[in-house]
Amino acid sequence: MNSHKDFTFDGHWEFEIILPGLNKLSWDKESEHIDVTICDFLDDEMEPGQEQINAINFLIANQSELVHLITKEIWSQWDEIEDDHEYEQYTEAPKIQSPKDIEKIISVHSIYIDAFHKNGIAYIGIEGDCLWDEEHGIGLVIHKDRVVQFGGAEEANAMGISKVEKPDNEQPKKPEIPKIYSAHPTYNTYKPAHETANFEYPYELIKKGLGDKFIEWIEEGYDVDYVPEKEWNKQSYLVTACTYDNIAAFAYLVGHVTNYDGALEATIKRKNIWFSEILLKKGLKLEEEHFMETVENYFSLLSRNLTKAAMDQNQQKWINFYNSIGVPLTANSTVRDNTTHPSELLEKSKKFIQWFKSKGMSIDESKSSEILSKYSDSSEKNTVLKKEMGWVLQ
Repeated sequence: MNSHKDFTFDGHWEFEIILPGLNKLSWDKESEHIDVTICDFLDDEMEPGQEQINAINFLIANQSELVHLITKEIWSQWDEIEDDHEYEQYTEAPKIQSPKDIEKIISVHSIYIDAFHKNGIAYIGIEGDCLWDEEHGIGLVIHKDRVVQFGGAEEANAMGISKVEKPDNEQPKKPEIPKIYSAHPTYNTYKPAHETANFEYPYELIKKGLGDKFIEWIEEGYDVDYVPEKEWNKQSYLVTACTYDNIAAFAYLVGHVTNYDGALEATIKRKNIWFSEILLKKGLKLEEEHFMETVENYFSLLSRNLTKAAMDQNQQKWINFYNSIGVPLTANSTVRDNTTHPSELLEKSKKFIQWFKSKGMSIDESKSSEILSKYSDSSEKNTVLKKEMGWVLQ
């Protein structure tokens, strides 16, 4: 893309652009191209908002003014930057005596056109490199002719701008029921939020307890053993069903999959005896480390909740937290666990330890001593934990 004044969306939310004015910021710059990302919300829109188009056109039309804005902001904080980063230690560092001199020691490589906007134009995040902090770089959020925030490269993300000032729009809430989004009818491309939502769709059905809808989806011909190769934080559908105690999805998958990797570990973390029993019948094996992790988890939980007052306080703390950020207390298994009274969680852990023992699992005195030393920090706590360890060892 060249620097033509009028920007036209062509289906791409990420692209390169040449901005000769911003290329005056030349420190350690390897390319004349700047990466541009148009940020988006998860909603039904398929194209950027007009406010974002306005921001791109503003960016193209006001390059020299933006250079002045950026260097002026850095100059206003130069004394602090110079002291904090010991600027004079850098070899061949040019002497900075005016905002103009700062052009030599910074560069811009990425621009983010934010989804938040104010007065008809979106916020713009600018990320770049600088001589005095090669690790963290620089980041600014600007709106028209003013700098809203400045700092390291991470400050270029304006998605948290509502904490600094009030934009004219709000981030929409995620739909209660996950949905599949269509490609743009003209360009056959997806905006990033739609692409992510489509990828997350089956996982979200499982997480939200919509097992029947998941089964309907998978029976359209999708691979029950699918595991994303490049998504490090993703897992198989079966492991997801185990992690979120989704009975319908688990019952279906356990009868259809060939890949059980990670499933037993997930049920053990959830302390789900029924799921675990079924997986054992499928030939999966309990390991000593599974039992040790369960026992350690029990004593960790117990050590933080010795009294009813502590249990009440911990439960209320989590309830208050999720209410404050607007997350429903039934949102997922993690939220439900955090807001469950610790006495219930302790009872669940106790039953799971008893189940392990019924399978012939045990720990020896030396390992029990290690656990006690890890979680005991007072004579009162030590007395309680020793008593609890008694029944674990029996």
